[in-house]
Amino acid sequence: MKLLAGPFLGEFGWELFCWQGRLRRLSKQYDETCVFCKKGHEILYKDFAKINKIPSSHTLNCDHAEDIDVIPGNFRLTFYSPFWSDKELNDSGFLDQDFCKYNKIKSPTEYDIIFHARSRQDIKKQNNWSLANWNAVNTRFTSLGLKTACIGLTDRAHEISNCDNLMNIPLFQLVEYLSSAKLIVGTSSGPLHLASLCGCPQVVLTGNLNIVRYKNHWNAFNTKVSIVPGGWLPSVNDVIKYTLELLKQI
Repeated sequence: MKLLAGPFLGEFGWELFCWQGRLRRLSKQYDETCVFCKKGHEILYKDFAKINKIPSSHTLNCDHAEDIDVIPGNFRLTFYSPFWSDKELNDSGFLDQDFCKYNKIKSPTEYDIIFHARSRQDIKKQNNWSLANWNAVNTRFTSLGLKTACIGLTDRAHEISNCDNLMNIPLFQLVEYLSSAKLIVGTSSGPLHLASLCGCPQVVLTGNLNIVRYKNHWNAFNTKVSIVPGGWLPSVNDVIKYTLELLKQI
């Protein structure tokens, strides 16, 4: 039997922890797995599937092919709530996943700190930390001789001054930089969740609801996580303090 799945239609963090891990586990039940995915997301699937290819024995109407199971581009394959008990997580299928640790390929450039200065332009704009704050934090770190860089998409993240600009790089390169960096600092976002799968420690600006997600549920490899007190809008001094404390532990 063969499995044909995707593409995933939701946000990146949900693709990481409620889709691709479940597909990796399901693939073990099939002779061949083919996954359709967004351009650039191939790295999430290439360890267990053929990417963007119809199985060789397909018919034009795959829903009726006798030897192919089809999973359409659902929003999620498993469900999740931070309020659930372990039993509820298990019953949802959330725990029935396999994850790949993306830390095998290192970048030749190793950063002490990578920033993801998320800047939403649509929903929850009130949770954006200001560019002035990010620049102040970076100024402090560079004064200590730390090598810094910023990542993200230009329409969804701030470009921080006086650090290396890694904005808009392909996902496979981002994985290489995260796998090589000492830590990442950022507002809760998909790149922070990806960092946990790269073994990159995280300093996270987020609300209380997300703490269990970062430290436990969405942390398959027990990557070090430090949550800055103050919710989405902590003080500059606290972000600096918690980042320097985590650096000492690495």
